[in-house]
Amino acid sequence: IDQPDPDHKFNFKIPTERPAQTKPQPQEQPSEQPLTDYTDFFLQAQKANTGAYLEGRGISKATQELFGVGFVEEWKTPTAPEYVKGNPYVIFPTSKYTYCTRYTGTDEAMSKYKKIHIGKNAPFFCEKLALESSLPIFVVEGETDALSLWELGYTALSLGSANFAARFIDFA
Repeated sequence: IDQPDPDHKFNFKIPTERPAQTKPQPQEQPSEQPLTDYTDFFLQAQKANTGAYLEGRGISKATQELFGVGFVEEWKTPTAPEYVKGNPYVIFPTSKYTYCTRYTGTDEAMSKYKKIHIGKNAPFFCEKLALESSLPIFVVEGETDALSLWELGYTALSLGSANFAARFIDFA
């Protein structure tokens, strides 16, 4: 579409190009309290990621690698006591100091722990896209939603939860 329809309420062009596929750099987050650097954890999780869970949802291994998605077979929150059993989770780095997890098991009792944010939430992909893209950026709720749009050729970022919309406005 060369010219947007002036009567269309969104009035933007459909993306025809994508930013270069380079791995996004995690965003730094200033804080007054000491932050945990999860870089080594992310690298271990990325090595352990077979890609199977997200590939089953249409997200290629290449896209998972591009955005640093990892997997931990027996993950538990960093503050959990030793006796707590770990569970399978996909790991979505959102900054050097923060990440989001997605439970991949089948135990219904875990449904309230399906998504867990570690550290102050930061939008998934935001810094890289804001700096390199002149195309429309779709803002979605979940990390898998953003990855799905990327697979379709669109640029997207995830808030991590609709509850974080106000924080995103402050962040932007």
